[in-house]
Amino acid sequence: MNAQEMQNKFNEMNFEDEKVLELTSQYFGDEVIVRITYFKDEAIVTFLGCDRVEIQHWWGTKFKPIKEYTRQQLGYFAHSIKIIEVKKESCSYKRVKINGEIKNIKIDSPIYYECIWDLGELTLIVFCRDIKINVEHK
Repeated sequence: MNAQEMQNKFNEMNFEDEKVLELTSQYFGDEVIVRITYFKDEAIVTFLGCDRVEIQHWWGTKFKPIKEYTRQQLGYFAHSIKIIEVKKESCSYKRVKINGEIKNIKIDSPIYYECIWDLGELTLIVFCRDIKINVEHK
């Protein structure tokens, strides 16, 4: 799926103003998971194959550690998301042994999604290879 199709999918699902329940990172930032309310259900947005993850809190909005807030006190809501396709200009080489001879094999750079998501009191910026959206019915 290209970036425009992914953007359209987000727009169709209309996560606007849905409450963000959780933002987690797994495997040393390789996966980033955002759980949000979605009508009476929950949606799980998973960013996969992440190369860069950046979380920018609004200056001065954290008056105490987030873990001390109740769910009702959290000010994180899904707002606009911008998804664009990025292809790294550089390519890399992998050294392999073929018939006893070491050769450099050119590896084309993969295409990434650059996602900038306004989540209320923070902005999530992710460079990833794939995005999955699942809805869990309650």
